[in-house]
This record gives sequence, structure tokens and C-alpha cells, in this order.
Amino acid sequence: MPHGGPDWGTAGPLATIYTLEDMAELAVRLGSPVIFHRTGNVIFIEDFEGSLSKCRCDTSAGGSVSISSKYSRSGGFSCKMVTGPVIDDYAWVQVPLAYPALSKMGFEVCWNRSDEGALREISFRFDLYDGTLRWWPEVRWVRATNTWECRISGVGWTSLSPTVNYFVDNLPFNHVKLVVDFVSKEYIKLIANDITYDLSGISIYSLGPPVPARLIPSILTYTRVAAEAVNYIDNIIITQNEP
Repeated sequence: MPHGGPDWGTAGPLATIYTLEDMAELAVRLGSPVIFHRTGNVIFIEDFEGSLSKCRCDTSAGGSVSISSKYSRSGGFSCKMVTGPVIDDYAWVQVPLAYPALSKMGFEVCWNRSDEGALREISFRFDLYDGTLRWWPEVRWVRATNTWECRISGVGWTSLSPTVNYFVDNLPFNHVKLVVDFVSKEYIKLIANDITYDLSGISIYSLGPPVPARLIPSILTYTRVAAEAVNYIDNIIITQNEP
């Protein structure tokens, strides 16, 4: 039997098994949370299997952010986000990162709808501070219209089509991945479960003043009624060199 061949080789005949040539597939089978959209090179993963030490969290009065073992997409834990009990109250989670080598980058998250109708919107920001400007790509899903929207200015949004209504329950978790080009400062696409929204040609909104350079992905939830909105998130994944 020959030795020294590459680990992905298929030189020998097989009778009882099939080969596995895709290392990404192998990683998934071994428990990697990178299971939804595997393009790009992963530079950060937060799977909430430990603590919130990698995150910065905040809520309005009466809200909370915590590690939970009640529901998860992978592993045994997720992050529970609870808004305050007043209309438009919020909860948010950020994962501040060092300034990256600029490329087409991806921001992926899993989230569920454990909100019993209280959720106003869930938002995904991918802020890049370059030392001069804040580049503010952001998408949000708005419950009232079942519409994904993309930020185009400080107060302006553009609606994406088609609309989609997500199942209200603790499971399943939904997958979202926002891809932007931080070189050309344009959106690329939004992938939401089985739907891909083409955002090419839409410029990323920017504003000042200059602050130290860094990358800050964020997830924000808001309640639309005088009651807490509860949502769970899992598997924050940041990628670079997206195709």
C-alpha cells in the first residue's frame, strides 16, 4: 500500500465507504459552527459556548443579555437577548475586533423568533472605523412588513424583495449573512436562509468624526410593544476574502 500521498487523495479503490475531499465539509462534520455559507476565510467565530468575554453588551432598563443553555443552533449554548419592557426598548451585542486587511467581508449570525410578536425589528450592523470615517453597512428585518431593509443613509433605508415572514418559536434558528466590499465601500449581498438579495451597486453610508480604527459587528433587537422581546442568537462568524 503506498504511503506519503496527500490527505485529500483518492488513489486507492474503495468498496465500503466514500471519500471526503472537502475540508470544509470535514470541519462541519467534526462540529464546526461554519455550516451555512462556507465562502471566505474565517477570521472570527463566537459560538457562545463559554462566556460573553468576547462581547460588549447593553440593554435599555430592565433588559438583559446572557449565555443560555435553553436553545441553540450548534453546541449546547446560545446568547439570550431580552429588551426592556417599554415600547422601542432594545438589547444589543457587539464583538469589537481589530482593524482587518480590507477585502470583501462577511458577517453571519443565527437568530430565532422567541419574541411572541413583541419584536419590532432585528438589525445586523457591520461597522468599520478606518481612523477617518465610520462606514455603516446595516440590514434589518422589520416585523410589521416582513421586509428586509438595507441602510443607505443616516435615516434612509431601501426595502428588499421578496418579503419573508419567519416562524415564531424557539426553534428553528434562521441564518443571515451580510457580505460587503470594504475596498470599494459597497454592499454585495444579503443571504437570509434560502433567499439571496443582490445589493451590488449600493454604496455604504459613512459619517464622521475620526475615531481609532476597528471593526464592530453588532446585533440589535427592539420591542414594538410595552413588553419584553426575547430572541436567541448563535454563531457569529466573520469572514474575509469573500468571492
